[in-house]
Amino acid sequence: MFAICCRYAKNQEDAEDIFQQSFMKIFEKLQQIRDPKTLPGWLKSIFIREALDFYKNQYQKQQFTDLNDHDLHHFDMNEAVEQLNMAEIRAEINKLPDKCRLVFNLFVIDGYSHQEISELAHITVGTSKSQLFEAKKRLKVQISKRYDYTTIQND
Repeated sequence: MFAICCRYAKNQEDAEDIFQQSFMKIFEKLQQIRDPKTLPGWLKSIFIREALDFYKNQYQKQQFTDLNDHDLHHFDMNEAVEQLNMAEIRAEINKLPDKCRLVFNLFVIDGYSHQEISELAHITVGTSKSQLFEAKKRLKVQISKRYDYTTIQND
């Protein structure tokens, strides 16, 4: 469950706070579990909701800076991602603005639909889609820059 907290948190301290808050919520509501088979899914949903609540309380209107998406026409994202390990990919995801990172994690990693994300994060479906689009665009630029640097270093 701490891995979920780390995926949604911007840093270690935030992950620890989310983890602690999640367990407090679990202990408060544990008596609500009727079927032990539902426990893993219920736990996961508590941790994800606590992460969303944690960042919802910190959100300000986010202004996106323009990306200098240097020539990406010949960039092969699949090839670049193959050069990175999981920790490096996670680090690139953590560089995303909060809302983009949360929507990206919910949609790509946890498999929520845009409708479910809109309900969880209290945003519109359109906002969820635009945040995912922005996250993918930013990741492509970030990874392309890293990939270019890595290939130069290895030559």
